[in-house]
Amino acid sequence: MDVSTVLGYVFNLASSVFGVVFRSSLTVLLWLSHNYPGALNAIFAIAGIYTAYKMGRRFVSIWIGFMVMALKFFAINVTLIALVLLYLRGPDRLLNNDIPMVSSWWTMSQSQFSNVARAGSFLASIPRHTDGDANPVSDEEVVDYLEQVRDRMENPDEVSFDDVQDMVNQGWQYVQHANIDWRDVGSNLYQQWAARNA
Repeated sequence: MDVSTVLGYVFNLASSVFGVVFRSSLTVLLWLSHNYPGALNAIFAIAGIYTAYKMGRRFVSIWIGFMVMALKFFAINVTLIALVLLYLRGPDRLLNNDIPMVSSWWTMSQSQFSNVARAGSFLASIPRHTDGDANPVSDEEVVDYLEQVRDRMENPDEVSFDDVQDMVNQGWQYVQHANIDWRDVGSNLYQQWAARNA
């Protein structure tokens, strides 16, 4: 007898045992559903609750393990990067030059969008100080322009000099065609500033 014959015999035996167990289980389930439907529902409910409990417990344990692993990975990488930077740059230069420079870069990148938002609120307040009929630029165009600026600021790698030039030209054209009464704008801005600082 070779190995393939033995494996074939084992497979045939296992499949026949599985068939007998499966047919017997179906027979028992059919008998229970006809004679004791409440008991069968209770058995299925208990089996479902047990399965959900086991799966939920396994899911929570996997999630906790993943979070612990991610925190360890982050802590190890931060520690290694800090040690490499300390070795390469020295503690004095790292603490006095590099970290403040990175902090200022981060602050500047965060303040860029707030500057654009402030400019947008200024542009949105301009129609209050102009003649509405003489204004050829609609509020929808202003919103579209500001959304375009925001989208370009969110992807700084895709911004080119020509894109910046186009944005500046569009904003300047809007200001030129808006028939702005600059004295009214200035007095309104001064009143708002005085009200905030009063």
